[in-house]
Parts: sequence; structure tokens; C-alpha cells
Amino acid sequence: MKNFKFSHVPYIVIIILLIVITCQSGKTPIERVQTIVKVDTVYKYIEIHDTVPGKIIYLRGKKDTTWINRTAYVPKLTYDSLLEQYKSLGNSLFKTNVYSTKFNIKDFGYVSVIDTISQNKLTSSELQSFLTIPVKTITVTEREAPRRQVYVGMILMGNKTDILSSAHVSGLYKDKKDRLFGGSLGVSQQGIQYGVSSYLKIRLRR
Repeated sequence: MKNFKFSHVPYIVIIILLIVITCQSGKTPIERVQTIVKVDTVYKYIEIHDTVPGKIIYLRGKKDTTWINRTAYVPKLTYDSLLEQYKSLGNSLFKTNVYSTKFNIKDFGYVSVIDTISQNKLTSSELQSFLTIPVKTITVTEREAPRRQVYVGMILMGNKTDILSSAHVSGLYKDKKDRLFGGSLGVSQQGIQYGVSSYLKIRLRR
């Protein structure tokens, strides 16, 4: 504070103006950051446990008369034996039989066909699936098109003998090729100062 002089008043005013300008510029929408093109392939596995009833269509039939000559089906001689044979044949005919046929689906699981047979007829048929199927999802992140950008800021300079030796208002312009061009205008004890600058982007290997 020993080095403070009334000649610093203009610099203080400039600082206040620079702060106001910076705060005002901060209210402008922030430029979106360019994103790198990235493609992700994600496999999501969906489990399928379902039962689908089938529609039965009769195609053809063929009679078989050879059973008449088989010993087990020769009529019994007595009434009681014949009745017992009749019941046995009836129970066999009207019995409900359920069959399952398994079909393996490579890498995905399996399906089963459930058939129900009664009275020598197919009464129902169902398809049961036990599958785990991968679903391929591709996510593409597109890179935003290059855009021009403008930045406004301030530069304050000082040294050991003078807390504030100069103050500058500066600006930077970035083109679509990521090249930066700058300019500054300020005041110091020596008077009005100005300057220009230029920057090139250096691509570093990761």
C-alpha cells in the first residue's frame, strides 16, 4: 500500500470495467464442446420363456387290421374275462398321453413341443421356448461441426515496485480450424499499449 498513488485511480476504474465486461460476457450461452466420434456396440440379452398353442390340422390316417390277430386282442371266452378285456382296451384308448420333444437352438437355448394324445388323436400341441437372445444395440456419438468462437478477457500486469503497472482488455478469435488470433488494448504509466497474438493447435499423442 506504500506504493499506492492517485495515478492508480484510472487503473482501478479500468479493472472495474473489465470485471463488468467479463461478467456480462459470462451470461452468453456456453459453446458446446466438440465430442469425439465414438461407436459403441452393446449386446443386451433378452430371456424368452413363452408357451404358444398350435393349431392342429388332420392330414391323413391309415388303418391297421393286424392287431386282430394278436394274442392280446383275441376275444376272451368267458363274460367276465371279455368284460375285463373290454375295459382294458377302453382305458388304453381313452388314456391321455403327454409327450415332450426338445429341440436345441445353438447358442440360444432350446424349444420344446408338448403334444397331448387321447383316443388315438392329437388333442393339443404347444411350443414352449426357453431362449436367451442377444439384441445388438449400436450407439453413435456424432461430432459437432467446427464452429467459430470469440472470447473476451482482461490482463493485469504488476511488479515488485508497482502493484498495478498496466491493464489490458483482450480478445481471442478461434476459427473452424482451431486457430487462435488475439488482440489487446491497454494503458500503463507509459501510455496506451496494444498487441496482437496468434496460436496454433498442437496435437499430442496419447
